[in-house]
Amino acid sequence: MNYAYANVQNIYKQNQVTTAPKKKLLIMLYDGAIKFLKLAVKAIE
Repeated sequence: MNYAYANVQNIYKQNQVTTAPKKKLLIMLYDGAIKFLKLAVKAIE
């Protein structure tokens, strides 16, 4: 992955967060928590 593409991805993600309504932010928060909890369970096993 080149630097320009990674930068575009970061800007896109940042815009998603800064323009999202509060309900969407809460869903994004829980989605991230679930994702990392699953990773933690796999790491423990």
